[in-house]
Amino acid sequence: MPIKAQRARMTPALELTLSAYHNPLSELTREVLVVSVNAKSKFSVDPYTMTLSRVLYKHVSAFDLIYARKTNHRVTYPELEERLLLWIRHCEQYKLPILTSATIREKADRSMASLSSPRQTNQQS
Repeated sequence: MPIKAQRARMTPALELTLSAYHNPLSELTREVLVVSVNAKSKFSVDPYTMTLSRVLYKHVSAFDLIYARKTNHRVTYPELEERLLLWIRHCEQYKLPILTSATIREKADRSMASLSSPRQTNQQS
């Protein structure tokens, strides 16, 4: 059975630290950088060469690193999203401690049911 390769994921903070450490001392070898990364992060495996290259030679800011990891999704049901957002804002305004993923999911299901039922009656007539 083949052994699955282990991966070491660098956090944005560690990437910025490594980038700042490398810039003034650009003649460091990959081995020295791996040792410094492992010393700072306590990885059990060495980070990939491509990860190091991306961090060191792209020179991205902290905002770019965080923003690049977010996934952009298109809104499938804008009316549902608008209702949920209003409901969440009301809960926050009144400091209601009920905002959990389960309550938001339940509210989304109820709102979706109320949004879809008028559409079904209009389509049938």
